[in-house]
Parts: sequence; structure tokens; C-alpha cells
Amino acid sequence: VSLISLVMSLKKETIPASINCEQVNDYIQWENSPFFINRENRKWTDKEGKNRLGAVSSFGMSGTNAHVVLQSYASKGNIKKRVHGKAELPFYLIALSAKTPAALWKKMYDLTDVLEKNRKIGAEELAEISYTLMDGRHHFDYRFAMVIKDREDAVHVLRHADENEKLPNLFTGSLPKDFKAQSAISKFVEDLIEECRAEQGNQTKYRENLFALAEFYTRGYTLSCKSLFADMIPNKVNLPHYPFAKEKYWVPSEIKQSIGKNFIQDSFIHPLVHENTSDLSRQRFTSALSGKEGFLYSVNESSAYLP
Repeated sequence: VSLISLVMSLKKETIPASINCEQVNDYIQWENSPFFINRENRKWTDKEGKNRLGAVSSFGMSGTNAHVVLQSYASKGNIKKRVHGKAELPFYLIALSAKTPAALWKKMYDLTDVLEKNRKIGAEELAEISYTLMDGRHHFDYRFAMVIKDREDAVHVLRHADENEKLPNLFTGSLPKDFKAQSAISKFVEDLIEECRAEQGNQTKYRENLFALAEFYTRGYTLSCKSLFADMIPNKVNLPHYPFAKEKYWVPSEIKQSIGKNFIQDSFIHPLVHENTSDLSRQRFTSALSGKEGFLYSVNESSAYLP
């Protein structure tokens, strides 16, 4: 909790007030110390040339202690290297994968929603999305890839994929359980990436090479994203998280009831003495009778009795 609080303080650029601290310790000479009690929310921004630093200390009763130091994140700017300050390519390879077909369709739907809501997405943003999906995600067995020119092209392909329509720039596939990448094909994929870097001025050739890379990706091969983008390394951006299946695994009620009955029967000490409920103050045994036990009535129902 303390770690999350510190991360949120860095993100919101605010030092939160310390609650329940109306009276400070008189024995601590605060005026002669660099430390202070923060009694109200305080603005916390990066000073010129310096990033914000925060720390969390955790002391466990078992003797396990931890101290973590966090530094504020520097967004776009000096941490990324670009070519002439632009991130524009003739075409972009967008790759998605999931553990199940249903999860893959959900990821495609979520990406469609992002692209439709952000109409200002341009070349630089598409490069960031492409780089994030290929380099910032795990790649699973069920795969989808498309080669697009702009945002509108991406939405068009995703919409037609939902209609199960085959397009030349749309690729899907799934990996067999015994898949093993062949070294010769992996080398060919690397050569294709190098050729893409050299053919950025030839749109037709560049697109054909991306088509081939997309096909190899859906067959299970790994693409070297940094090599694909050459000297231009885009930023990684926030995109929808993995759509985990919302499945419930509660034990069925009939099974729970049978478990309870078996537990009660197995825990019987004697047909007349079911459970030891003694405590430190007294010795006690408890039995629960339904009235249908055989020892409560005689063979002749007319002479049946209850105690």
C-alpha cells in the first residue's frame, strides 16, 4: 500500500498530507533538521535538472526489512532517440496475441475502441502503438497481425476482421503445441527486417516485406522490433490490458452439502455421541438427532415412542 501511495504521489506530482498528526514530538528539533511533517498537500514537481526521489521502508516482525527508492518517470523528450524528431514510416505492423481465441477477439475489440476514440492518432502514435504491442507485450499462441498505413486503415481492417472477411493486409494464426522455430527461417526473418530498413523509400517493397513479417509472426516467429525501427525508437504507450477470462470456479452447492454430510458422519464419536464440544471450563459432548434414528422407535409403529 505504501509503495502504491508513493507511485501515485509521483504521478500526481503531489506530496499528500500526513493525517492524524496534529501534535508533533517536542523532543525532536524539527527547526534544526532537514525533515518536516507535511500537514497539507504540497505540490511536488521536478526541479530543473533533477528528478523527484521517494522512498518506502518496510520492517517485518520476522526480521525481514526492505527499503525501496523510486524516481519520477521522465516522459517524452531526452530519453528517446529519434531521426529528425519524426517517427513516420510508410506502413506499420500491428501485432496482437492471446492465450485463447476469445481473449484475442477482445483485444482486437479494445484496440478498435482506442483507435476510434482517438481521431488525432497520426504517424508517430501508430509507431508507438506498433512498438508497444511488439516489444512491450508477451506473445501467446493465438495471433493476429495487420499492416496498415494510417488510423483509418487500421479501423477498417479491424472491423472487417470482426466480420471474418479476408483482407490482403490481415493475418491470423495459432501455434501448434510442439512448435519450434527453425533457425533458417529465423535468419530469413532477420534479413527481411534489415531489408525493411533499407527499403523505407520504396513503399511497395516495404509493404510486401511487412506482409511477410506479419505472416511469420502469426506462425510463431519473433520479430526484432528495435531493428525494425532502426535508429528511431518510439515511446511505449498505455494500451488496454490483457482481457482475462471472467470465469467463476465456486464449488457447486450439492457438492458442498455432500461434503458437509460426510464430514458430520465421519466426525461421529458414537451414534449417541456425535461431537466433543468441551472447552477449558468443562467437559461436554453434543449430539444432533433428527427423530428418525432407528433406536428412537420400535419395529411396531403403533408403539413408537420418543424420549
